[in-house]
Amino acid sequence: MNRIALDTRLPETLQALAASLAEHLVDYADWALQAMSQDGWDVSLLLVDDGFIAELNQTWRGKAGPTDVLSFEQAEWYSEIGGERRFLAGDIVIALPAVWRNATEFGVGFIQELHRVLIHGLLHLSGLDHAGNEAAEPMLQRQETILAALPDWTGWVTDLEALKVAALALHGGWST
Repeated sequence: MNRIALDTRLPETLQALAASLAEHLVDYADWALQAMSQDGWDVSLLLVDDGFIAELNQTWRGKAGPTDVLSFEQAEWYSEIGGERRFLAGDIVIALPAVWRNATEFGVGFIQELHRVLIHGLLHLSGLDHAGNEAAEPMLQRQETILAALPDWTGWVTDLEALKVAALALHGGWST
């Protein structure tokens, strides 16, 4: 069984959006890990704004400005009391404003793009990497294969649209 923890570092205006996403993202991360044939993983997810991820991006990658997702691989096996072996995979940090911009730029739904960056982060935690962002990259092909294999959540996304638009409109950095 995989264990996924989720936390946020978001302004108050986006807390309702994060709360509405939390259970879904934890479930989706577990489904993605199952699709990757991974079990016994411990993963933490952190939902943030542009400022928070920009600081991480500068500190850890030497790149200025925000990005959509950062993965911090730990890749350590450990044994719990009782002998169960667990894999401490690492942390995935997702910037919701960047996901929104990606979705708008690529003409896809917000939740679909959120799923994409979550899978992307999990693949990095599994040790995969990519040299560029071309569709022919093996990691990016794997990402799209996993995305296509999991539920699309179209009905759930429709229910979330009003909340998403309201939360985004309240946050000055996003346009709807």
